[in-house]
Amino acid sequence: MVMRRIWPFLILLLMAKENCMVANASKPVPFSVVSAPRLWAVGAGAEYTVVTAKNWSKYYSNPPKDADFATSVYVVVSMGTRPNPGYRIRIVEITQEGERIQVTVEQLNPDPRGIYPQVLVNPVAVAEVKRMDLQPYPVMDFSFVNQSGQSVAQVKVEF
Repeated sequence: MVMRRIWPFLILLLMAKENCMVANASKPVPFSVVSAPRLWAVGAGAEYTVVTAKNWSKYYSNPPKDADFATSVYVVVSMGTRPNPGYRIRIVEITQEGERIQVTVEQLNPDPRGIYPQVLVNPVAVAEVKRMDLQPYPVMDFSFVNQSGQSVAQVKVEF
C-alpha cells in the first residue's frame, strides 16, 4: 500500500530533477558574423570584449557602422598587431549556461611554407548576437576559450 503512494511521488521527483538538469544545460547561442570586422578593432593588442548599448562609448567615439545596440550585442575578438595577413581569428561557437557565456575562438597562424607580404595586420572577428537569443540576466560572465578549452580571457558585462 505504501509503495502505491510513493510511485507517483518518485515519478514527479524524477521529472523535476530532469527539468532542472535541462535548465542548467549549456545551450548554443545563434550568432552571425559581422562582414566588416576591421571597423570594430579596439586597439593594437589582443582584445576579447563584448560591446553593448551600455558600454560601446568606452571603446569607440562613434558606434561602428551598422551596429544595432537596441536588438544586438557584439562579441569582439582580436589577435592584436601581427606582421602578415597569414594570421587569422574566428569565433567558432557561443554557448550559454545561466549567466555564463562561453565563446570558443580559433586563432590561425600562417602556413610556414607560405609566402606573405610583410604588412602589419590586426586580425579581428565580430559576432552579432540577438539579445532575444540570450537568456536575460543583469550581469553576464563571458569566458573566452581556445579550441583546446583553455581560458584566454574573462569579461563581466552589465546588460
